[in-house]
Amino acid sequence: MVAMILNYAMGLADNHVRSSVKDVVITVPPYMRVAERRGLLTAVNSAGINMLALVNEDSGAALQYGIDKNFSNGTRHVMFYDMGYMHTDVDIYVWGWGWG
Repeated sequence: MVAMILNYAMGLADNHVRSSVKDVVITVPPYMRVAERRGLLTAVNSAGINMLALVNEDSGAALQYGIDKNFSNGTRHVMFYDMGYMHTDVDIYVWGWGWG
């Protein structure tokens, strides 16, 4: 079932970018258990998808935030709060050259 959903999502992505999407990064809730992650990996493999990384949602948000920023003029420290219904995660990311 999950493999079918992943294939559907890949089709939507292909249509959106008007090209064939080859590689994906998948985000999951930080509280997702190891067994659940393994099940997801099995579904990804059976769907024939090349998964580059499996990251927590808060890490995914941080990557999305920093991916188009120009940090060549210094280092930036950014803190991300993920305030969920039953959990709160705090992550600090450092972008740029050196540790400033």
